[in-house]
Amino acid sequence: MPIKMTPMSPVLYIVRILMEKQLKERIRVYEELLSDGIEEVHGSLERYSNVMKLASEEGEIEVVEEVEVAFDPKVHGRLFTENIVRLLNAIATNSFNSISELARYLGRNVANVYRDLKWLEQLGLVYLERSGKNVIPRILVLEYGLRFY
Repeated sequence: MPIKMTPMSPVLYIVRILMEKQLKERIRVYEELLSDGIEEVHGSLERYSNVMKLASEEGEIEVVEEVEVAFDPKVHGRLFTENIVRLLNAIATNSFNSISELARYLGRNVANVYRDLKWLEQLGLVYLERSGKNVIPRILVLEYGLRFY
């Protein structure tokens, strides 16, 4: 008797570092939700608040989180293209003082690299640090891929 295959839904998982700015935003959102009576966020609010308190007392602390979102090939498919993988690998393994320096390293147009970086920043995979006139790309993603449930 043949095995009946059931469709599985792909899920994009991302393991990333949270920056202080992101932690503060999470705390703000959880405080709003708590004030609206959504008690389920209390534990998360307390956890992130404790991390921020510890960071202010002892210096910078690295927070790692894993998120899962429904995989949409039209939106997330780009994550697996050669250009994006090379871009993330370059940032992870090298230090660049500007986007134009990164673009030269990759042999790509600066505007296209910038567009890719802005998209990756929206996904929380990179952080674009402003330093004078330069924008320095920093890696936040530690791992990403697909899971099937």
